[in-house]
Amino acid sequence: MGLVRLDTTAVKGPFRRFRWVVVVLYGSVAVLGVVPEVARPLGMPPIQVAAIGLVLLIVLAHGLTWEFMMEPDEAVRKPEGGESHEPREA
Repeated sequence: MGLVRLDTTAVKGPFRRFRWVVVVLYGSVAVLGVVPEVARPLGMPPIQVAAIGLVLLIVLAHGLTWEFMMEPDEAVRKPEGGESHEPREA
């Protein structure tokens, strides 16, 4: 959880804002693995509930990775009052 507090980037997409859902999903899959009877009220077999949780984790991981990879690079941004560090075209 310390890494979540250390992330102070200004750009925050929906996946980064709701990262806590990942912890909740991991916890629910772990609880479901230890006590499979908790899935009975949902009317589905425990393995199906765990599979849905794992699919949701994969979707969240994909979204977090997409947001991370689409962030602008700090080294490419123009410094205040200076020139860009990007190579110039001839």
